[in-house]
Amino acid sequence: MTDTLKALVFDLDGTLYFSEELGREIGRIAAVYIARLKGIDTAAAVELLRETRQRLTRSQGFEASLSIACLDLGGNLEDLHALFASEVNPDGILQRDERVVASLAALGRRFALHLYTNNNRALSSRIMEIIGVAGMFDQVFTIEDSWRPKPDRQVLTELFAGIGLEPGETLFVGDRYDIDLLLPGQMGAQVHLVGRIEDLLALNEITERGQTMSGATKEMLDAILRAMEIEKETFDFYTRAEQKTFNAAGKRIFHWLAKTEEEHYLKLSELYASLEHRERWVFYGGSTIELEPDAGGHVGVDTGDREALEVAMEIEKKGIAYFGQLIEKTADPEGRSMLTTLLNEEREHLRIIAEKYGALAKG
Repeated sequence: MTDTLKALVFDLDGTLYFSEELGREIGRIAAVYIARLKGIDTAAAVELLRETRQRLTRSQGFEASLSIACLDLGGNLEDLHALFASEVNPDGILQRDERVVASLAALGRRFALHLYTNNNRALSSRIMEIIGVAGMFDQVFTIEDSWRPKPDRQVLTELFAGIGLEPGETLFVGDRYDIDLLLPGQMGAQVHLVGRIEDLLALNEITERGQTMSGATKEMLDAILRAMEIEKETFDFYTRAEQKTFNAAGKRIFHWLAKTEEEHYLKLSELYASLEHRERWVFYGGSTIELEPDAGGHVGVDTGDREALEVAMEIEKKGIAYFGQLIEKTADPEGRSMLTTLLNEEREHLRIIAEKYGALAKG
């Protein structure tokens, strides 16, 4: 962080609170909206949204938001958010976390705090009231200010003008690198990725250090943030796959994959903090989590997991390519060693997934 930092700009959902249940409910209501729009059932709409987001992510080169997917399918954001405001109920799902409240209060004594969310004003206000952060922000920017979802350069330009600061005087805080942080970072803002409560609570210590860093380190930090986002997305996918499969052996595979990706995320988070504070790499000797065989002495999946394995292979290829790019950018021997270990573990993931997929194809 630099001494010029004057304001923090927070995302809301998945950043100031963590709730898979509310995220699923928002996704369900979006599917209801698309189902009505397309004249299909909700299950088909869920699949259509998933496929659309994957297609847009591939074509754009960065993660596509739910709002972008709905727009691509011919939806109207005003109508979508009117449905969110009337149907999504965060009461009983979210709760106040005094650690978050205290952390924001402390940050607010040193910086201007702003909120910038793809959510609508009514639902955002209800969420902020429940989690105890209402009234803590100098300005709140919602989707209703422009009806242009993140990431959007024009909206960000207007946001900087609205708060009266240059990008370099701000720190953006969000849980989705591609959607919340990539563009602000490209425009010159500092960024902080949040994947768990500890990442959010670390902001006071990080900003208090006020350390400057070399341009090369800043570039590598941005790259590490992207790698963390990839690991988080991958962990989320494998967790969902584990929950969906009815095959015990399949559950073992997806559980193992999820836990190792979580381990990668935590190690990258440790690396990010070390580079940010001391410009030093950290040691990673490899995953400590082993894939346990089932009672029959083998590990397999059934045909119901075919689609998940197809997606998993693409995810692992994405991670392999990205770690390969990071290795090419890294001159530090310890850094290359750590990244090579991560790369080889992703290759092992791909080998096992491809093996199971091949066995299904033969069957």
